[in-house]
Amino acid sequence: MIVPFAGRRVDPLDASFTRFPLKNIGLLKDRLRDFFLSQSPATLISSGACGADLLAQEVAGELQIDRMMVLPFSIQVFRKTSVTDRPGDWGPLYDRIVLELEKKEKIIRLNYSEKDNDAYAKTNLEILNQADRIKKNENDVIALVAWEGQKKETDDATAQFMEAARERKFQVREIRTLK
Repeated sequence: MIVPFAGRRVDPLDASFTRFPLKNIGLLKDRLRDFFLSQSPATLISSGACGADLLAQEVAGELQIDRMMVLPFSIQVFRKTSVTDRPGDWGPLYDRIVLELEKKEKIIRLNYSEKDNDAYAKTNLEILNQADRIKKNENDVIALVAWEGQKKETDDATAQFMEAARERKFQVREIRTLK
């Protein structure tokens, strides 16, 4: 089974709406572990942003699930724009996972411009494209989304990922980032 994955980044300090608070990291890791143990996927494909992406990558690695990471920018630019810009000590986890995946040539860099407003949405589509490329049949994919369950008013890459997965007729499962 292939699991393309997208999820919320951890909330910024000044968040006006709670989507994924830092205090729920352990909760999400437990839910991800339960999902992976119940489904026994062969491969996880995600990006590497702070929050749900890195936690899914970490848990999958602990369970010895094959992993792939898709990044819109270079490793360094992505680290600055999507990893270390929020609360929590995400940099070392990102660096460790990137090192592990680089050794196995499991990082896809799309090399979009930082100024490309659609870079994250296009990255999510590439995650789904990768699942399409390696699946054996239609039932071989479960798209997994970690979020609070509410679509943002604008620019919701996580909701777009879920919609695109459904358009491809992938099974979609959701894991909540809130209690």
